[in-house]
Amino acid sequence: MASFTDILPQFSPYIQELPVQAMVEVGMEKQRRYDEGVQKIQQNIDNVAGLAVLRDIDKVYLQSKFDELGNKLKTVAAGDFSNYQLVNSVSGMTNQIVKDPIIQNAVASTERYKKQVAVGEAFRKEGKSSANRDWDFTREASDWLNSQDVNAQFNGQYKQHVDVNKKVMDTLKQINPNLKETDITREAIVGKDGKIQWGNILDAMKRTSVKEVTEGQIRTAINAVLDANDFDELASQGRYEYRNFTPDDLKTAATESYKLEKDTSNFRLEQLKSQLLTTTDIGQQNEINSAIDYYQNKLDKLDERFNNVLETIPTNTDAARSQLYTRNWLDQIGNAFAYREIKDNILSNPEKENYWKTKNYELDQLKEANSQYWKKLGYALDVEKYNFERAKFEAENAPNTPYFVGSGDETIDAINSLKNYSQYNDGIKTENDGILSELVRQSSSIDKTANPKDILKNIENYKTGKYKPRDNYEKQQFDKYIENSNTLANQQAIYDKYEDQAYKEVTGNSKGTFGGALNQQLKGVNGLTITLPNGSKTTFSPREIYDYLKKEQSKIVGKADAQQLYVNPENLTTREKLLYSTFAKRYQGSSSAGSKSTGIAAADAVLGVIAPIAGRLSQVQNEVNKRVALKMAPITGGFGTEQAGVEFKDNTAKGNFVSSLSNIVNSDIKQKTGGKNYDPSDVLNTLTKKTLENVDFQLRRQGGEYILQVTDKESGETSDVPVSAEFVARNKYLGQSFLSQNLDLGETMLRNSGSTNIFKDYTHAKFHNGMFGGQTATGNRTVTLPVVADLEERGGQTYPVFRMKTKNGTVDLYFPNPTDPGSFQTQYLPSLTNDKIIQLFKTKYPNIEQLISQ
Repeated sequence: MASFTDILPQFSPYIQELPVQAMVEVGMEKQRRYDEGVQKIQQNIDNVAGLAVLRDIDKVYLQSKFDELGNKLKTVAAGDFSNYQLVNSVSGMTNQIVKDPIIQNAVASTERYKKQVAVGEAFRKEGKSSANRDWDFTREASDWLNSQDVNAQFNGQYKQHVDVNKKVMDTLKQINPNLKETDITREAIVGKDGKIQWGNILDAMKRTSVKEVTEGQIRTAINAVLDANDFDELASQGRYEYRNFTPDDLKTAATESYKLEKDTSNFRLEQLKSQLLTTTDIGQQNEINSAIDYYQNKLDKLDERFNNVLETIPTNTDAARSQLYTRNWLDQIGNAFAYREIKDNILSNPEKENYWKTKNYELDQLKEANSQYWKKLGYALDVEKYNFERAKFEAENAPNTPYFVGSGDETIDAINSLKNYSQYNDGIKTENDGILSELVRQSSSIDKTANPKDILKNIENYKTGKYKPRDNYEKQQFDKYIENSNTLANQQAIYDKYEDQAYKEVTGNSKGTFGGALNQQLKGVNGLTITLPNGSKTTFSPREIYDYLKKEQSKIVGKADAQQLYVNPENLTTREKLLYSTFAKRYQGSSSAGSKSTGIAAADAVLGVIAPIAGRLSQVQNEVNKRVALKMAPITGGFGTEQAGVEFKDNTAKGNFVSSLSNIVNSDIKQKTGGKNYDPSDVLNTLTKKTLENVDFQLRRQGGEYILQVTDKESGETSDVPVSAEFVARNKYLGQSFLSQNLDLGETMLRNSGSTNIFKDYTHAKFHNGMFGGQTATGNRTVTLPVVADLEERGGQTYPVFRMKTKNGTVDLYFPNPTDPGSFQTQYLPSLTNDKIIQLFKTKYPNIEQLISQ
């Protein structure tokens, strides 16, 4: 233990060996560099974090890059940031985010978007925006904002609205109308060469003044002032106006526009041609010829423009919208502002005044001589006139009995009858479509269009007494619609029955089994993949190719009577038209179907398998069609194609007939109608230019359709003029004997199937619920029970059958006494009431009141 008495040790003084001051200075420098390095790294990170990106997908991508940077920074978190090399390395990691092309694109696109939004706002404040320009920009922006592609760029631009209408209106105000004035003193006669020849002097001189601005003038003026910006504005308006149109809607709109433009141009072309015939002034003729050239050129290009729009729709719908709108806009401007004012003044004709001075003198000399002559022969002439008129009356009113003949081949006649019968049924379908459209129109208002489904629901409720028509007109329309629908359903049922029988006779199997056999034959056959014009590919199944080949036909071409394949494109579906284009070489030159190449090896290989199948099965189908036609002959017999000559007592009668037929042909010319083997202008030329001896007439009846065949005996050429049943019936040289007989399908069904309702059910009854009873003074129906009726033939007489819906189903009541079909419908049914019907059904169903479903 130490003690104060101990002697303390003595130490030598401490001498510092390390340079402390230098070490302090070095440490301070190192700290400064460390702080500077941390600040530089933080500044780079802040710069990157402040990048402006708008889309969520871009924000997610940027955040993922930050996360990657954060993970990398964790590895150097304990590093010496006073080391410039480490700082530069970390800064480089941060700068990689800025240099990332996706980040750069996102930042640039965001900046462009915000700039264009500001431009749009400025345009709106200045009144330089429009709904279509807003929509264009919004759609471009929406496509970019909603895109899930991180590489998507925004290149949209908000364009200023251009007032094209104002520019056009200002231009139209400056167009000077053409003014033409013509004096006509003589009768204008059109020669065979179309030139005007002046005939007799007119009683009065007609001075015609024409003030006109033509569509051609307007289009020329508009095309001169519209520039690229104007057409871009019209294209934008087209995209906006048709924005809700589907491709099918656009096709419909384009087709309607095409038809309207074609009809309008043809109408104006005919007007100009007629005007040219009565114009002698050379200057006016030149103007009219220029207008004719304008419309002819317009018509020549119309089909090409129409097809271009249709071709554009599938590949570039927006371009199609713009084309359709721009074309319609230009046409509407041309049609709306073109006008023609005609003013006629009737003046004294100096040539006629001189003419009558001479004639009056000559007339005075003849008066006395004629007076003496007529006194002597007056009585004799009166007698001759009476005899002539009597003979003429008897000749004109003598009955004309036609002799109709068919083809002479029972099968051909049956097939023709079935075809005419089908066309007649198509007419019934068309009539129902028209009835439904009219009912929809009647039920619609200016701001709301009625739904056809609601109208059909009302018709069904009316059949069961649950709906009361608003007025007699609606009731009549409902009755006709139901009658037509039931007729078609009955006809379809009997056709399906005979078709199934025919398939069993020809193939031994039903129609459904035959279809299965076809699918079995096509099983394992390869389809065909083709490349479309836009580079995409589509594949056709063997069944699609089979259905296409069924539409191929052959025709005789050349002097050697060679066979050539052809297909009518109008009969093809949209997809089948792609095959038609692919198989184009197959229809060039003459050859059999089996050996005709498409020029495409893959296509030829597939056709080599399917074409023989189609050939074999087409023979089966043809035989089935023949047998169906023969089975249906008792029903379709009245629809046969028959032809009879039209005979006349003399040339006067024939001339009268030509005159009445010429009225129909003239009407067809004005309405721009024609048809197969019928050019109204050619027929009118035959009727008016040929002598009566060189023109013959025959009437061909095809069920409910009638054709007057006009034959030019000199050239042997014939034309088919469609005429109505009313014309045939009322024309004294034709008459009722020329009309087709037994076209009432209800009566035909009754004769051949024994019932007006082959289903023998409530739904398809000929006499539906709406035909029972009448209406009270307050408008309520006298029959509200669910009852219908049909007619059945037994023992050569017609008996009614009533059917009523009950809680347990439908009950039938066969009326014990025969009836007359006409009085049954027009007198008996309207006289019924609920009480009378109940008493009638009680004769068989005493508890009918408990059975009825209320």
